[in-house]
Formats: sequence, structure tokens, C-alpha cells
Amino acid sequence: MNKAYLVLQNGRIFEGKRFGADGDTVGELIFSTGVVGYMELLTNPAAAGQMIVGTFPVMGCYGVQSGDEQSGVNPAAFIVRSVCETPSNFRSEGTLDEWMQKKGIVGLCDIDTRALTAIIRDEGAQVAAISDSADKALALIEGFKGLPVGAGCKETYTVKAENETRKVTFVDLGTQKYVIDELVKLGCSVKVVPQGITAAEVLADKPDGVFISDGPGDPTENKDLLRLLAGLLGKVPVFAVGLGHLAAAVALGGKLVSLKSGHHGANQPVSDLKGTRTYITTQHHRLAVDADSLRGKGMPIFVNRNDNTNEGMEYTVFNAMTVAFNPDKVTSHQDTGFLFNKFMTMMEG
Repeated sequence: MNKAYLVLQNGRIFEGKRFGADGDTVGELIFSTGVVGYMELLTNPAAAGQMIVGTFPVMGCYGVQSGDEQSGVNPAAFIVRSVCETPSNFRSEGTLDEWMQKKGIVGLCDIDTRALTAIIRDEGAQVAAISDSADKALALIEGFKGLPVGAGCKETYTVKAENETRKVTFVDLGTQKYVIDELVKLGCSVKVVPQGITAAEVLADKPDGVFISDGPGDPTENKDLLRLLAGLLGKVPVFAVGLGHLAAAVALGGKLVSLKSGHHGANQPVSDLKGTRTYITTQHHRLAVDADSLRGKGMPIFVNRNDNTNEGMEYTVFNAMTVAFNPDKVTSHQDTGFLFNKFMTMMEG
């Protein structure tokens, strides 16, 4: 493994060893608290443009499995304390190092990830770069143009349900494929469309409902998305998650608040404000909805138990529901999959 440097915007420099793909890279440095699920994390389009620090000390223990990939979009880099070279798993198709080489994902190991995480926690997410030269890394940081706004499909396509009961238009800002799979299992034929589509074009198809996906970036910079939501809300049932959740709030005149280090990982505790359940959710965002700014238009339905920030809104008058996380039916906890069924109920009229 060759030596490389991780340089932070605040001037801190960490020396580590390369794994995965070679080359220089730059992005927004964040940390993710997941113990497992690195395949899903590294193929989550919401992480596009980010350099992810894994807080668990060893990554790659169970190898890689192509069936766990969620998209063809990858982050800028994966930074770990240690990478496992001898995975043990009957499903394994190779090592994390080999897979990252094929995917072009730059990796850096032998890094003090505890110290790095503490910096992000205390100072917030910041731009960083990896290079063989600290000077080159600084130049990359100075030239960073920000995160992409959306990372979804480029062309429209349809996934048909064998037992079709509903037709859903799915606006893909950078979704994970299992979300579409879950809708299809419930009997929805899903028309997946790229961002940039207009409300008039969506409504012309007369869908039973519209799903707005997660994705990267700041929704306030995505004017097409805000116009789309403004034209859809109140005219068709809408379920929005992640980036879609944030954008819906802005489209209705709400405000967003910046989270210091963001919510990144597969173990974010979220409580249902209508009951007594706390759910374990997977999240990847650095902004949150200011629920108070939407009084009279919607009501909060979920709250994050770590920092009491909003995690979901219900807009009854618009027949819309939004959450900051992807409803989950594929991991061991399977806590929030009921939200897919709630969307089905919303589409009954």
C-alpha cells in the first residue's frame, strides 16, 4: 500500500495508506456510524461527492456481494482505520479493496478515525482532499465546486408490477434500488423519471401517487425540484424521503437548519410522535426541517432522539407525507417499512 495524505480545509493533515482505486480526490468530509452495510453506503447516491469516514474500526470483514449494491453512484472516498484483507462470509465475492478498485473509489486506511471523527463532530463537515502531495490536496480543496444536486437516472423507465393495483411516478434524485423494489412488491407499477420533469408532465400521466426520492445536495439550489413539488402538492398524493423531504418543506415556505456533523449511518434513533415507538433508521443528510416554520401547513410526525431535530412531516391538507430517512424493509431491523403501506393508503383517495 502506498502512502497518501488526507488534508482538511482547517489545515489538519493525516498520513495514511492507499487501498481501493488510485488517484487524487476531493469532497465533503463526513462520518458514518454504521457497523455493517458498507456496500449499501458506498453505492448510495446520497453520498455522491462526499468522503466518508467509517467510525467502526475495521471495514470489509464480510467481503463484498454484488446483490447488496444499490446504484452505480459512488462517494469521493472511503476512509477507515483498518481494512480487512481476508473476509469471512459464504456470500462473499471478493475483498472490499478489490471491489473499490473496480468501482474507482479511492480508499485510505491506517488513519486515526477517532480523532478525525472528533474533528468533524466538533467543527462540522468540511471539504477535504486525498493526494500523494499535501500541496496538491490543498489546490483540490480550493477548487472544490460543491456537492452535486441530485444523482438520479438520466432517462425514464418503467418497472411493472405483476399484480398492479396502483401506478406511481417516481422522481429519482438518487435513489437506492430497494425503494423501487418495495413499491413493486406492493402492487405498484413504477414509472421512474429524472429530475427536471415538470408537474404538468407528471400530472398528465394521471398517476395514483408520486414518490420523491432521496439524493445528494442542498434542495434550495434545486429550483426545478422546488417548482415540481409546488405544482404537485395538493393535486396528487405525495410521499417524499431524504432530499425530497427537505425540498417539500422548502416548497411550502418552510426553513431548513444545518446540522453540525449531519446524520449519517444505519443507527439513527427516530421516535414516532403519535406513539411510543423508537425506530432505528438509515440516514444520510446534513440538513433538517424546521418544523416550527411550517405551522398551519403540516405537523411533525417523527423526531431524532439524539438531537431532537425533525425527521418527518405530515401535510394532511395536501395529502402528503415526508420523512428524512428511507423507509426500511431490507435490513435486520425492518422498522419503518410500514410507511410504504401508509403511502398505499394515501393513494386510495
